[in-house]
Amino acid sequence: MGGRIGLGHRLAVTGILGALGKAGPAGNLIVNGGFEQPAVQQGRYLNVPVGQAFDGWEVVGTGIVSPISGDYAQDGIRFVAHGGKQWLDMTGPGTNQPASARR
Repeated sequence: MGGRIGLGHRLAVTGILGALGKAGPAGNLIVNGGFEQPAVQQGRYLNVPVGQAFDGWEVVGTGIVSPISGDYAQDGIRFVAHGGKQWLDMTGPGTNQPASARR
């Protein structure tokens, strides 16, 4: 019982991998993962309360979430998006009530 894989096992694994490869590209499984929709006006935000949904996400918890423009600034501090043009504030402006967005 060495550490070698027999030819039959190699062919089986190769066949399985080949079949998986024929399934085609899966594409992006997360819809709106960068929170780019709905589009928010530059320098602004949009409040979405618990129980509401936006472009592939449902808001849950006790507060609100806010898709925010990457050019948003408050009290002289500029908040920029990590990637894309927008980001998501998980508590909404002026509150610390926890909320989240789920698929």
